[in-house]
Amino acid sequence: MKGLKIMLNDTITYAGIADGLVSVILTNKEGPLTLSIGGMEADSRTHHVWMNKEICQGDRISISGIEMDECLLSPSELKVYPLSDEELLKCYDRLKQELEDEGVL
Repeated sequence: MKGLKIMLNDTITYAGIADGLVSVILTNKEGPLTLSIGGMEADSRTHHVWMNKEICQGDRISISGIEMDECLLSPSELKVYPLSDEELLKCYDRLKQELEDEGVL
């Protein structure tokens, strides 16, 4: 799968989601400069947080896009956001349409 290799000084973090999104955000608002690396799985709405660290003057940050195996992924904090009934119905309708388009239904 495609993912990111993020180096903060000498620490390496690998982040990636097979079907979803990964974001790298540098925040400079109300407080210290912060580097956040997170992502969201498309189907399960599970949010991953790989990093949320304060950045100091002189820190070195490197971000590379890589092809990687899931075993390289750094551990992440997981947060699951439950779907509302309306969101579940939209998912059902989308999946039903995909199966109809493929001729399964």
